[in-house]
Amino acid sequence: MNHAKKTLIYFICHTLVGLIALMFMLLGQFPDSYRESITSGIAGGFIISGLFGIISCVKLLKDPQKATKVEIAKNEERAQFIRMKTNSATYTVTIFIESVCVILAGLLGFKEISISLACLSLAKIAINLGFAHHFSHKY
Repeated sequence: MNHAKKTLIYFICHTLVGLIALMFMLLGQFPDSYRESITSGIAGGFIISGLFGIISCVKLLKDPQKATKVEIAKNEERAQFIRMKTNSATYTVTIFIESVCVILAGLLGFKEISISLACLSLAKIAINLGFAHHFSHKY
């Protein structure tokens, strides 16, 4: 039940971010093309995904046996190992893709985009190293 409640709170906050973006879009002074992109991208994505998440969490909370099974499956040692391996592989692939994009953007003359992507990649690597150092001392 704890997992379902925490997930429900997450999706409520997710929906609220979308609603705040929608209100910001309605009250702000933006060009029409920018207004459309805020509505469809930020507000629409956050609100729709948040509402679907809320609906699934409410269904899960109504069935305590299913909620217990989901929580046990989430905390199972095999599932945690698979999640750890998946996150590690995903991290490696995204760093590689970002590096290729930095090179391509630089070659195509998009200096600002190249520098931005490079900074994001370096920040991601620094954060990963920081967490690795922290967890190596903790465990």
